[in-house]
Amino acid sequence: ANARLKLYSLPDISLAEVLPVLSSLGVQVVTEQPFRLVRSNAQGSGGAFIFDFGLHASGSARLGGVRRMWEQAFLACWTGHAEADGFNGLVAEAGLDWRRISVLRAYARYLRQTGSAFSGAYIENATLANPKIASLLVQLFHARFDPDLVADRAVRADELRTQITRAL
Repeated sequence: ANARLKLYSLPDISLAEVLPVLSSLGVQVVTEQPFRLVRSNAQGSGGAFIFDFGLHASGSARLGGVRRMWEQAFLACWTGHAEADGFNGLVAEAGLDWRRISVLRAYARYLRQTGSAFSGAYIENATLANPKIASLLVQLFHARFDPDLVADRAVRADELRTQITRAL
């Protein structure tokens, strides 16, 4: 295992609930150790749980440099603020946070609505295989639409389009 994740929970959590979220973030669970905590003065059969997961990052992903972003993405998926899909692998692969990844997810959905022949899974795989281009696409989106970047918006967008074309 090259990373560890500890989940603290009052209700018991099923491994089947956690695995899809972790998998979407580009890791495999290689070990899992659950612990049940029982207070001596607790009434009823409640308790708390600690789940200690040993994780292995798949592909070229390295979790060390993006640890905080990765944790935030996990929490966003776990709480329903983000989707648990293949785009989340870009946290470790491209250093994108979960909010920026939602831009790519929206682009993929837009393409599907326009009748594109590419499936969602194909687009996910293409972005994961090209993390630099995925990052540049997100930067281009922000250069064009972020209201805080009014100055030199067109110049920055042109620079990013040139970088994307070269990368392609």
